[in-house]
Amino acid sequence: MIEGLPDKLKEARKNINLSQKEVANYLKISPSIVAGYETGYRTPSTEVLIKLSGLYQCSLDYLVGRKKEHLIVIDRDGLTDFQVSAIHMMVEAMKHE
Repeated sequence: MIEGLPDKLKEARKNINLSQKEVANYLKISPSIVAGYETGYRTPSTEVLIKLSGLYQCSLDYLVGRKKEHLIVIDRDGLTDFQVSAIHMMVEAMKHE
């Protein structure tokens, strides 16, 4: 298990107001597996971590403890996945100006 990952996954999910069931639906897995990720009982695959970093709008480095960035919280109500992704890319570009 990656140290601190369970807490970061739970915090990131709560920051965007999603339930474990909603995350499970997004990943097409059982809610009990998501719960396992958040308790440390299970370790997500690299593929799942990539999907979660996109869903939670945070970097993989943050999730695995290599970077202590703050999460960017976006109210996704009424936005498409494309729009959320575009906002995220704009914020990242602004960081590098």
